[in-house]
Amino acid sequence: MNITLIALLQTLATLAAPLDERDLLITALSQDSDIKLMQTARIEDSLSLKVIESGWLPSISLSAGTSLQNSAEEKSLPHTDTPKSSKGVLESGVSVTQNIPGGGMLSGEIQGAVTNDLTSTSTSHGSSFTLSYMHSLLRDGWKNAPLEYTLRISKIDNSILSLEQRKMLASRLSQIRSLFWNLYEQKSLLEVYQNELAQAEMHLKTEQARFRIGEAAALDTLSAALGLMSAQQSILDAQIGIDGTTNELALALMMDPDSLQINDSADLSIPDLPDPSTMLSLVEQYDPSLRIFDHVAERIDVQKDKNKNALLPRFDIGASVTHNRLGNKTLSDDFSSNNAVISCVLTYAFPLRPARIENQQLKLAQHKNDIRETKYREELKKQLRNLQYSWKQEKQRLSIAEKSCELARLQLATAQKSYDLGTIDQLTLLDARNKLVSSESGRIKSSIRMKHLQVIFDELTGTIFHRFGLQEK
Repeated sequence: MNITLIALLQTLATLAAPLDERDLLITALSQDSDIKLMQTARIEDSLSLKVIESGWLPSISLSAGTSLQNSAEEKSLPHTDTPKSSKGVLESGVSVTQNIPGGGMLSGEIQGAVTNDLTSTSTSHGSSFTLSYMHSLLRDGWKNAPLEYTLRISKIDNSILSLEQRKMLASRLSQIRSLFWNLYEQKSLLEVYQNELAQAEMHLKTEQARFRIGEAAALDTLSAALGLMSAQQSILDAQIGIDGTTNELALALMMDPDSLQINDSADLSIPDLPDPSTMLSLVEQYDPSLRIFDHVAERIDVQKDKNKNALLPRFDIGASVTHNRLGNKTLSDDFSSNNAVISCVLTYAFPLRPARIENQQLKLAQHKNDIRETKYREELKKQLRNLQYSWKQEKQRLSIAEKSCELARLQLATAQKSYDLGTIDQLTLLDARNKLVSSESGRIKSSIRMKHLQVIFDELTGTIFHRFGLQEK
């Protein structure tokens, strides 16, 4: 049995086992299509950044060529033959260019040529070595050099994309957690309704037996049958909800719905929320959106610096040294010369209207970013207040629902004994059973609502990753 088959069997065994909340999230990280697209987009962006960073690597180019030159000298005397000459030239060269931080460029070049005089069968060798350096001091200089500016913008964009995907990842995992708890709720309710159905069936059989011996009226039998149909309807509704949620969850996990099973003994305990100030601090430390606003402001500042720099004159200084050789043999010094050049070039382009408009657009973009951040912070505070309020309210409902379940069980047990003794009628017994079903379903729904609130809290604070030991990449 090969390794691939073993890994496949292990995966199938994992998927066949009941999954808890953490198992679903781990499976989603590797199977969910939306998460896969996010991961692919992040890889693409990282590769694009590496392409730009490769601009710091030296650039090497090679050249080679050959040519045939024919020439004729003009003579002043008529009717004389004009001597002709033919030369074959073989040229080759290599150049290396290196960008220097701050707007500089260092380059070196070696050129060589071999000339064969086909007329006199003589050969000459020529070569030149050039080393030059150019640096921009004002416009396009220092941190506003084209490569460095592009890198700064790209790194900021890469950080923004990472934060956006981090937020999207937390949101997607929270959606899967919500589906898990919805499915858990529907399965728990189904269990309650199945117990109700079993009691309804037993009660119907009892009433039919009593009716046959004349201890119960036809109305009692019809009432018991109606209770049975009501329980069957509740089970059908719960099963429809289970099928729909299972299909949605299986689609996210790329699984067969028939093989998706969740752990029915999930932990329903819920820790208390921190106080409002602590919760706000946790959210501000984690929330990717708040950091995105900072990066957008940073990007605008970089663009503003670049636009201001574009209004300056361009002042380039440069120096180059060239050594030429010419001789009958390779690298011979029959004739050589050295040439050194120092240059300073000042150019200025008068700013046009589009440049001033771009500056105004950047100021407006900065103002919009500030407004959006302020609005987002206010909405965030409101969301946290609502979360705190809903948490307190739901916790009180859950406490009442748990006490109601205890009382409803006692009431049903007492009603059943009284009914067996004949001291109460069937309607009172059915009412006690309905109250127990209502109390148990209310307790389950309240517990799941608390879980949904916990999902929201974990998403806002980033606790979802730490709670389940997940990496944010």
